[in-house]
Amino acid sequence: MRMDFTKARISASVITIAIAATGSSTVFAAASYPVQEFRFGIADTDRNIAISGTSAGDYLTSNTMQGTANEKWSLNYISAGVYEIVNSATGMIVTNENGLATIAKDVDGTNQRWKIEAVEKDFEGYDLYYKVVSNADNKVAITFDIQSNSFTVDTYTGDNYQKFKLNLDGLEGFAANALAGSKEKAGTIGGLLGEVVYVSTADDLEKQLNSKGAQTIVITADIDMQKKSNTRVRDYKTIVGQYGNHTIYDSQFRTNDAWGTAGEVPSDNIVFRNLKMVAKNIPNRILINVWSSRQIWIDHIHFESQLNYDRSGNGQDEVGKFIWINTPYANYRDSLDRYRSPDYVTISYCHLKNRYWTVAYGTQNDEITRDRTTLLYNWWDKNVRRCPQLGNGSAHIYNNYYSAYGKSSNGPATTGIIGGDGSDMVSTANRFNGYTSNQALNMGGGTDPARDEYSYLSETLDGTPSKVSFSPKKNSTWKPEQSSYGYSLIDAYNTKGTDVKDFCTKYAGDQSSATSMKYITDSDFKDWVTVQHASPFLKSIEVGNAPVGKEPIVIETPEGSLVKDLTIIDRANYSGWGILTAKTDGKVFGDRDVTFSVIPDALANAEQVVTACNSKNSTTDAATFTATKDIVVYIGLDSRVEKVPGWLSTAEKTEMKAVASNDVTFEIYKIKVDSGATFTLGSNGQSSGCVNYIAFVQEANLPSNSNETGEEIDSNTDPENGEIQFAGEFIEPANLVSVGFVGGTLFVNNGTGNAVRATLFDLNGSIIANRTLASGSHSLETKGLAHGTYLVRIHGKGLQKTVRILF
Repeated sequence: MRMDFTKARISASVITIAIAATGSSTVFAAASYPVQEFRFGIADTDRNIAISGTSAGDYLTSNTMQGTANEKWSLNYISAGVYEIVNSATGMIVTNENGLATIAKDVDGTNQRWKIEAVEKDFEGYDLYYKVVSNADNKVAITFDIQSNSFTVDTYTGDNYQKFKLNLDGLEGFAANALAGSKEKAGTIGGLLGEVVYVSTADDLEKQLNSKGAQTIVITADIDMQKKSNTRVRDYKTIVGQYGNHTIYDSQFRTNDAWGTAGEVPSDNIVFRNLKMVAKNIPNRILINVWSSRQIWIDHIHFESQLNYDRSGNGQDEVGKFIWINTPYANYRDSLDRYRSPDYVTISYCHLKNRYWTVAYGTQNDEITRDRTTLLYNWWDKNVRRCPQLGNGSAHIYNNYYSAYGKSSNGPATTGIIGGDGSDMVSTANRFNGYTSNQALNMGGGTDPARDEYSYLSETLDGTPSKVSFSPKKNSTWKPEQSSYGYSLIDAYNTKGTDVKDFCTKYAGDQSSATSMKYITDSDFKDWVTVQHASPFLKSIEVGNAPVGKEPIVIETPEGSLVKDLTIIDRANYSGWGILTAKTDGKVFGDRDVTFSVIPDALANAEQVVTACNSKNSTTDAATFTATKDIVVYIGLDSRVEKVPGWLSTAEKTEMKAVASNDVTFEIYKIKVDSGATFTLGSNGQSSGCVNYIAFVQEANLPSNSNETGEEIDSNTDPENGEIQFAGEFIEPANLVSVGFVGGTLFVNNGTGNAVRATLFDLNGSIIANRTLASGSHSLETKGLAHGTYLVRIHGKGLQKTVRILF
């Protein structure tokens, strides 16, 4: 096989395997090997970045985890810290298309390269959140637009929706993004953000493992490590992987920087994936030795021993193990590390075959709150003991398949799951074939808690299993789905071909292609999953269906409206904006349930431009509209706003006030706007301790402080006959309604033949008199009124009139 490495970024996709197809120099062609895929988790939500379609130019969107290739990504390494982001479904890469994040073919464009940089750590000091900024302009970053369920490329401000998690595809349990002691922990990412180096000899492999260079190592040939006794992982981001059926013989990988140097901090954040590791020539060797390290994922590995052991005896003729996770023993030269307990380990989808001892972990100190481990979808195949064995710490073991020799053929020491002193063991939906119940579950025999649920067992290898009956002395109350992480379960046993045995015997162990690398979270197994436990700490959010893009959103205005082209610049809150008729008990904001308890009568039935209360957080202009006639815009500013925003500097403050049902008082300002002019509703200017402004519009030639002819009615200068006749386009017929003073009494003469409503109120909007008047002449009580300016509004069928009076 000839390997083409002419384009270095082809193979930099991160984890274990990275061999390009022969003659290929494109990303998509290289996807025939199982590169490490990952999901972009959006902030603290349960949603991930996905694609809206599979064609070039389709925009990025989000969804909850579906397990499809649309939401999976890999990385092309360009240079230190710079990557192309490759979509697994299409092979196309994330592209900045004029401020919108899309997918496009790889043309090596500057708008297709990104820096992925950590911006926030978890409580243990691991990188939790990342920003994704343009390599061409590091001031702009990929930004989630919740209203349109799309992604823009906007100025980076540190907003929550500009922060993402890198969650390796298929990784579950304690090595993944999880809760630990009620605090959120980042997931292991290994060498996801590193560079790939290929090795084909034992010398090259040992050289790379002992260096601080490569972060992803790809094994391209069978390697016999039997003469390399001290091979160890030194770089904390190193990932070790292999392609196809290439095998490492008699290897001993150690995750500890402190080899020979006491007290140094051990390596963390390591992924071993898709290896074939065989103990062939050298007995008593541990193939993967994790000493005091944390954030370890061991996945899709075929472990096999070709050494002889006597299962009918005590096995002491070969006491090596596949995996050992612990602290150094007391008299070892790295003894200081024994006070740093290992933690956050997931062992998944491994095939462990034909060994007396298999997996053991715990600590050689007294700490029991660390050493948290999850084991899932592994096939324990004809092993004798420690499958696994846990000392002090906690283990969640679910959906594993165990196949021994059979009740009468097993050796006397045969034991599956073992719980030691200081352990808390939870076994869930495992399947045991060829075990007795005592052999399968050797835990919970003392004061240490344990629990099994939904597991099945048969005493013969090919027998029909039945539900396990397990009664520990102390029942474990630990429920990982409530206090640690979410996870998926399939049946331990069924007859449909979709149980633990069916899955683990097909998909556990190393794989030679991307199509055969499977996880239970993949959409292929949607119908297999019988229980889905959601994450206990990720929040669900609702996304909108606003138009995709960066342009402002235009809201349709009613026919005959005094405004048109209401354009919302504050896209994040566009759904809270609209047009209504102002009225008492009407909505104050489009995104709140608050109503008006008092609205100035002068503004009753005015056109209300409904604003979003959350738009108070906008630091730029919020919206614009165009006047269809000469209008007056009335802006109600929360009385608690300390400084009038600049865009209202030319507005005239009125004496009117509006009051909301939550007792917020709005002070009313007014601005005249000519027909055809565009008016801008700016920022509230203050976001805390207040609500957003409100807005009303009235036609300018329908005055609220004079009659249509500009005349004022003065009680001290009664006109002839004690009344004033007025007319206007809103009065039909014009000469049938009159308002005037006679001897200091205000009269309304209704000659329309229909009832009208007459309202007398002061300039603060307080109603003094409000009467329905039949035909004829009626008086409105003015006794006791202080001298000043008042308004009379007449409403009736086909008419509306407001007159200012001086009393």
